[in-house]
Amino acid sequence: MNRIITYSLLAHIHNTGTLVGGLIDIFIPLVKRSISLMNRDGIHQDKSIITIKDYTDRLYGLDIPLPVLKNVLSKVAGQINSKDDVKFQLFHDNSFSIKDYLFEEFEETIDEQKKNIEKVERTFEEFCKINSVPKSNYKSIFEFIEKNKRSLSRYLIKKGKFSAARFLY
Repeated sequence: MNRIITYSLLAHIHNTGTLVGGLIDIFIPLVKRSISLMNRDGIHQDKSIITIKDYTDRLYGLDIPLPVLKNVLSKVAGQINSKDDVKFQLFHDNSFSIKDYLFEEFEETIDEQKKNIEKVERTFEEFCKINSVPKSNYKSIFEFIEKNKRSLSRYLIKKGKFSAARFLY
């Protein structure tokens, strides 16, 4: 699940050039992709957004709360609809309608970001090798970041006033 969120965050940054405006913005590319795949699978409408929630949760192993999903869906509708072409409609009773919506840009962005993450992971392996850190200490860069959040935060705030090797202790 960490990779999915990372890919989504990187896709958002790639598409907007900014960090997330709010935490729910991370879910926008995931929900857009879910709507696109639902459209492809012939699910064009339903009486409840629970259908979108179930599809998205199953696809990504998430449990998005309904109020968060409703907010995300409103943002998605605002992004993909125009005056002349309504591709996704969310109604007041929480029913929805999808009309010929495909989100191919996300797949291309995911592939590109996977390559970027692989580069970062290779660089992390080199970092561990240079600093004589056994691979068994950190299975991935995600685990490294999780275990060293505080040190990394201090490092980023102070912008390098102490060596990167200090993270390892």
